Amino acid sequence: MIVQSNNCYQFVEDYVFSSPSTAGGVILGCATNGWTKWRNSEGKTLDEVRRKSV
Repeated sequence: MIVQSNNCYQFVEDYVFSSPSTAGGVILGCATNGWTKWRNSEGKTLDEVRRKSV
């Protein structure tokens, strides 16, 4: 499902995670708070983006 190419990991097929924290845990290999770890291209956390849209 995930392949490593150079220093990057890439999903070779779509996968839906139950939460952003689960997705982050898969990528990092340990428990993490996905709401604060995932950032968009502007550097805003997923939590910041979510609160702005509410």
